[in-house]
Amino acid sequence: PEARERLAEFYDELYRLRDLETKGKDANLFPTFSSDLAAAMRQETLLLIQNVVFEEQSNFLGIFDASYTFVNNDLAQLYGMAPPDFPWQLVPMPMEQGRAGILTQPAFLTVFSHPNINSPTRRGLFVQETLLCNDIQPPPPTVMATAPTPADGQTLRQWLEEMHNSEDSCAGCHSLMDTVGFAFERFSPIGGFRQLDNGQPIDSSGDVPGVGTFANASDLATLIRNDPRTPICVVRNLYRSTLGQ
Repeated sequence: PEARERLAEFYDELYRLRDLETKGKDANLFPTFSSDLAAAMRQETLLLIQNVVFEEQSNFLGIFDASYTFVNNDLAQLYGMAPPDFPWQLVPMPMEQGRAGILTQPAFLTVFSHPNINSPTRRGLFVQETLLCNDIQPPPPTVMATAPTPADGQTLRQWLEEMHNSEDSCAGCHSLMDTVGFAFERFSPIGGFRQLDNGQPIDSSGDVPGVGTFANASDLATLIRNDPRTPICVVRNLYRSTLGQ
């Protein structure tokens, strides 16, 4: 029991799951988002991690490309699934949505987005720094970070590529963050599936130096699981957590 509790504490902090309690979303755009739904998102991710480690007793890397998840009524509705037969039920991931593992669960997608719009930069930065331990340089002090506002008929990806590629001082790092984050563009700021962005088709593909080529989030999940940096990074983070550094 203590091992289960310690594991939950570690991932609760590392994956920012505890931030879900205070994560605000635009009530007009996402009326179903509530404290109960946020708590369910956190529980879903912890249940998957606990299941891989303690029930399956398999390689922990399975959390990155698991083909199943756990849902209650609120999460089933968000995924577009039928209501579960039990308060919490193990169900297959909707693979047709390009989902696999924790990075396509609503918890990650919700924490690393803005209140009203996705943030490929935040999502990509988390993958690079927290999952792969790839240090990304901070932005120059003169940069004024603002929430993106794409024009009518323009996808968020098109807007960010236009803005972040216009300056060499921005393009180098943003190409490593944004391009990874674009893999999750089929998922809304609360993790719901979508096929259009601002009325336009979504391009979730990418080719990131050092990571690989992917068509969607599921492909990226496989790349992360197989990346030799991933297990090393988890061990490093566990060591830091244990020492309190």
